[in-house]
Amino acid sequence: MEARANKKKETELAKREYIEGYVDPDSGMRIWPSIREVAKRHGISYENLGRKSKKEQWTVERDQFRQEVEQERKERVMDQIAGVGADLDLAAVEIATTGLQRLNKFMKQADSSEVYTIAMAAKTLHQMGRLACGESTDKNVIDVGEIKDVKQRLLSKVNSFAQRKQETGAN
Repeated sequence: MEARANKKKETELAKREYIEGYVDPDSGMRIWPSIREVAKRHGISYENLGRKSKKEQWTVERDQFRQEVEQERKERVMDQIAGVGADLDLAAVEIATTGLQRLNKFMKQADSSEVYTIAMAAKTLHQMGRLACGESTDKNVIDVGEIKDVKQRLLSKVNSFAQRKQETGAN
């Protein structure tokens, strides 16, 4: 009776190993063994394990498991990319806001020969801020009301991002 229980337990372990694979301790990579390899590792008859796996459709379960693992991996990568993207957007907003503030101060002291250079820098910083907010930069005309509106949205984004960072305890 005990031998039968051990055989059943070993078969269940073999099934799990076949479906989920295992992590190679040397390489850290997930290994997807064949039925023959699993049978050998667990001391089970290849023919019996092959029949059981075919009858219970282990390959279908394995394919589903692999798809789930791959989907989870993709989601983790996308979360990381989104985090990096948010950090880049915040940095761009901060650069644009700081740059526009400095240009505003500089503009008060500038002579007429520097106005064009300041305007081009302001336009570039404005476009950077708009891109960080997910807005189009196709427009070539910038009106003052729009700049104030974009500035307000940029500051709002910066404040909400800073608040989220503070709530999560991030630096």
